[in-house]
Parts: sequence; C-alpha cells; structure tokens
Amino acid sequence: MANKFILSAKESASFGRSGKEIRSIQKLLESYSQNNLPKDFLLPRELITEIANFIERNLIISKKELQGKDTLKACCLRCCKAHALSFAKKYNVSEEGIKYLESLFKVETGHNGFYLDGNTLKRCDY
Repeated sequence: MANKFILSAKESASFGRSGKEIRSIQKLLESYSQNNLPKDFLLPRELITEIANFIERNLIISKKELQGKDTLKACCLRCCKAHALSFAKKYNVSEEGIKYLESLFKVETGHNGFYLDGNTLKRCDY
C-alpha cells in the first residue's frame, strides 16, 4: 500500500486527545485496504473508500519518517466526521453502523454546522 494511514502510539500521542481517534480510523482504513473486514461489517466499502479519499484530499499534516518508509497523515477530525456522517446517510448505513462510525470520532461534528472538503465549504448533511 503506497499510503500508510497508521500512526504509532508516540505519533498519535503528539495529536493529544484526538490521537486515539486517528489511530482507530486509520486501523479501519488499513483493514479495508488489506481486505480484512468481515463480510457483515457495519459500514459499506464505498463509505470507507470515501473516508480514505477525504483524508487524502484534506491533509493538514503529512510527515515522512526518517526511515523513508512510513508517512504520517492526518486531517481535521471534526470535518472528517461530518463528511463521513453525510456519506453514511447517502449509503443508507444502519443506525448501528452510524453509532459505530460516531464511536470512531470522539469529537464534535463539523464546525457550527459546516465542514471543509478541499476548498469547498459544505453544510453538515446528516
């Protein structure tokens, strides 16, 4: 996999309280990329792909490790949560799936009813 979405415990700690959420989300994305999700997983693959694409489009930090192998990537979790919940609605994710998705993000959703996707300000639609 060219892009690595997993942070070490030390790296995630540098993000403060949001480091745990970043690790959870990135573990989900890595499981998806390795095709390790159970068939009855609560979130559709399209939604997981959309979350990964959102992170790529909205990087606020990308740090290449000195070893040259791992890249640390992160975006605004509040914006990512708003985007993920908006797309969950589009993909008709079950209530249980929504609760699981919300458990990954222990931050507020968006910023005063809006979030950024690239240079576009979007209304939270969930």
